[in-house]
Amino acid sequence: MMSRVLNPYLERIENFQREGVKAKRALGPVVLLMLSTSILDSMALYFFSISVGVKLNPGLFIFIYSLVSSFTYLPLTLAGLGVQEGVLAALLQLFGTPLTHGVSVSLLFRFFYTTTDLIGLPALMKIGFTKGFQKEG
Repeated sequence: MMSRVLNPYLERIENFQREGVKAKRALGPVVLLMLSTSILDSMALYFFSISVGVKLNPGLFIFIYSLVSSFTYLPLTLAGLGVQEGVLAALLQLFGTPLTHGVSVSLLFRFFYTTTDLIGLPALMKIGFTKGFQKEG
């Protein structure tokens, strides 16, 4: 009686442990990809800043990008919409950039990432939103 009740839970725990081993193997590549993405995003932010006439140290943009992107996770708005732009403009102003230039950089940055996100939308519509989350097997 007891084993019949516990077996489904034990199977789930064993499956969770097997998946955990897979996740450990993927940790290094994931960290490397996240780090490289952050550096490339910081470079994009730097180039947008140059295009608007903002001249700051390129290394500073790694700090700025990291801080601004953390505001995505504040549950104030959807994906930090508006909050990230305001924080970016304020940070750039703290480093001596005119507010108008900071707002321009932040809007360019948001536009760039919104359009690049839209590139994947047709493929997502083709396969469906839930097909990728279905159970294997």
